Amino acid sequence: MSLKIKLGMFFFSIILALFVSYILKKEKMPVKYSIVWYLAAFIILLAAIVPNFLISISSFLGFEALSSMITGLMIIILLSISMVLTVIISNQKRTIVKLIQEVSIIKGKINEE
Repeated sequence: MSLKIKLGMFFFSIILALFVSYILKKEKMPVKYSIVWYLAAFIILLAAIVPNFLISISSFLGFEALSSMITGLMIIILLSISMVLTVIISNQKRTIVKLIQEVSIIKGKINEE
């Protein structure tokens, strides 16, 4: 892996971690959701610092090219994020329905009086 790629990955991981920290500071994202992004930044940083580690894992898993493993890993990460977001949206939808029902009950009681 060339020095330019290593430096690019290093700086990208630092910028990603700083950006997530900024979003957390502005309270635009809960801490529990930021963990995934911090983990991604850590993995990128680890890959930049110890590139032979990824090459060893890639050969152990049977990939012929490191880029194939990274592409597959990124697809898995994106699918995981999509699944987590789907679960979050489903929970929020249930909460909204429950709140609508509670407000309707309260409005009904107010109109009866």
